[in-house]
Amino acid sequence: MRIVAFVFAALLLLALPARAEPRVALIIGNSAYDGDLGALPNPANDARLMAKTLKGIGFEVIEAENADQAQMKRVIQSFGERLANAGEGATGLFFYAGHGVQVGGTNYLIPIHAKIAREPDVDIEAVPVDLVMKQMAFADAAVNIVILDACRNNPLSRGFRAVTRGLADPSARPMGSFIAYSTAPGDVAEDGKGVNSAYTTALAQAITRPGASINDVFQEVRGKVLAATGKKQVPWDASSLTAPFYFVPAAVSAPAAPDPASLDLAFWNEVKDSKSAEDYQAYLGKFPDGVFAPLARRRLEQADQTATRVLHQNPEAALPATPSQADAAAFESAFWSAAEDDKSVEGYEAYLNKYPQGRFADQARQRIATLNVAPKAPLPAIVATTAKLYARDQARLREAPSIDAPVVARLAASQALEATGRSTDSAWWRVQLADGRIGFVAASVVSDRPPPPPPPQAAAAKPAALPAVAAPPPAGTDSDNCLNNTDLPSPQRAEICRRFVAAGIADETDHYNALLRLGEALFDQNLSDEAMRNYRTAVDIDPNFWGAYYLIGRVHRSESRYAEARAAFDKAVALDSTQADPLMNRGAVARRLGDFDAAEADIERAIAMKSDDPDYFDELSYLHLYKGDIAAALADTEKALALDSSYRTATGIFALYFARRFDEAIAMADRARAEDPGFLYWWIWKAMAQRARGDAAGASETLTAGRAAFGKPDWPAPLLDYIAGRISEAEARRLARSDNAKTAVEQLCEVDFYTGERLAAAGDRAGAIAAFKRAKDSRVYYYIETMVAPAWIAFLKTP
Repeated sequence: MRIVAFVFAALLLLALPARAEPRVALIIGNSAYDGDLGALPNPANDARLMAKTLKGIGFEVIEAENADQAQMKRVIQSFGERLANAGEGATGLFFYAGHGVQVGGTNYLIPIHAKIAREPDVDIEAVPVDLVMKQMAFADAAVNIVILDACRNNPLSRGFRAVTRGLADPSARPMGSFIAYSTAPGDVAEDGKGVNSAYTTALAQAITRPGASINDVFQEVRGKVLAATGKKQVPWDASSLTAPFYFVPAAVSAPAAPDPASLDLAFWNEVKDSKSAEDYQAYLGKFPDGVFAPLARRRLEQADQTATRVLHQNPEAALPATPSQADAAAFESAFWSAAEDDKSVEGYEAYLNKYPQGRFADQARQRIATLNVAPKAPLPAIVATTAKLYARDQARLREAPSIDAPVVARLAASQALEATGRSTDSAWWRVQLADGRIGFVAASVVSDRPPPPPPPQAAAAKPAALPAVAAPPPAGTDSDNCLNNTDLPSPQRAEICRRFVAAGIADETDHYNALLRLGEALFDQNLSDEAMRNYRTAVDIDPNFWGAYYLIGRVHRSESRYAEARAAFDKAVALDSTQADPLMNRGAVARRLGDFDAAEADIERAIAMKSDDPDYFDELSYLHLYKGDIAAALADTEKALALDSSYRTATGIFALYFARRFDEAIAMADRARAEDPGFLYWWIWKAMAQRARGDAAGASETLTAGRAAFGKPDWPAPLLDYIAGRISEAEARRLARSDNAKTAVEQLCEVDFYTGERLAAAGDRAGAIAAFKRAKDSRVYYYIETMVAPAWIAFLKTP
């Protein structure tokens, strides 16, 4: 019977198996700061909540509250000793709440009473996160979890050259680590307006859910924090775990003895979504004084007397036995989940009746207070009227005339709109799009003036040089030229936008967009730092629009700061998941961070939105080569070529090569060589395809011509000589012995890689695979490690 099966499954979930592995946690919460740092209300509360939660799920907990530097170091040392004594298979967890700062890429935790007046003081007065990491690494625990709710902004950044917003992605991590931040690297979190921060609140709820993996837990936390902060704060994590980890594993043992409280909850979970009066009557008949009885009576009054039941017709049927001692923490968490699902005053009161001092009691009281607040003011009335309008850069179409209403569409700059009504407060227009969709747009982001006509085309002649910044200004105002005239050279546009911003811009939307346009013009000139400052200022003006976060991520990506880039793209996607570029870029940096599954999912989503960009298909082709899926990589390359016949990338050349379409690989290499003849690898890859086609003479000519085009004896010229057969492998390895150790390793990796290519051409598959594995395992050339070496190995293993 359905109810019997459901209750049996629910009770199995609530029963926790015995855990063999030792678990040691260190919890530090610093609130009582003085001086310029300023006290924080929540960290000490957050530490207490986490300590209570972790104790409830089997952790031995070391606690420190409002600790100075000496106290922090002592408890970190004690934590390391206990973790080391716990032996193999142990789990170590470090949680910190309080002020944190990043200086020169190093994260520091700030003790109370820290005296930090100058940048060098940070290293003396603060505690580096690496100190905890080293203790965990020395203990050699199986699982190392570090949770930092420590990204609150603070005044230390003023006048400090190397202090950066938020915290950095740690470079040193013990094996088997999971690192979690309350917000993304390079960003700041909110301390919270309630008793606890939004992050710790969500974590304490998610961490006790039976059967949830650590990835599930922090994914749930991310969603709850985004909702609680209006998408202003995006939690971030990174993992090097090699096996699944569960804070509270799902039960596997059979039930033993009846537990009325568990039956009450299981029965309620079965009927809570029902619309049938009989189901609620059945619950009350079984549990007239049950914890959900008040809620059941209210539902009974609202229920449909004719609705289909979800319960079996015999609710008095025998129920299965349940564990003799259900885990208290897991049961409370399940009960709280039920109340959160219901989102009603009665549900939260039922929780408080059972757990008046429970872990979620404060949150329950806050929810009740929020639900008892008077309803929001009604939406303004709409008066029918007609008008011709034009969207500005930041226009968003919403379902209702309210900034809280869901976004229906992002409107293109200068998009023409037909208005059919206006709100009585004149703040909103009702408009209809060409595809028939109707929505509301704020009056502040539309204009009744049509966009200016494009500038006249210059007479066709030989191309003129780009105008210098000092050239006569183009026609039109600084506003028009900064915001709309994208044909201007970047230096000239940057100068115009600087002048426009410096003059003062009253309209917030124009100010925001001018900062983005200025940032883009600067980024095009490789002035990344100045571009980033403008993007950050734009975020301060409007933290709820995706555009600035996307451009911030683009700067980070160009500087190889992939964790920071991913965090920025995360925020852009969270704010508007309909935009393809942030998704594609997030996928690209996820690939660079080694998260290939996430990368593929993002890039495929981006292609579904925007299928006319060959770069998207190039990224997907790279991932397919990494997986050894030559057919898929070829299909991606074909799509890129269909969109752009001049398409040429290393990925495309190798995809065509592995598909044995050597002529097309050669043609693509030729297009690349024509554009950049000094890049010797285009010549090498062309020769590789020629040799595979059987044209050894042509390959030799290409390599000779490439050597002449390069015109220097420096590396990779010796590599080309080795590929051409002019020097031996031993000589190539001797020439790779650079005085710089890192360079020597890189050059030896290339020798291994092209040794594999030569052995493959000679028919020695086993020798070639061994050489490619050596190149791959050296982990010094990213494209060799993650694309061409895996693809070669898969290629050689294919019959």
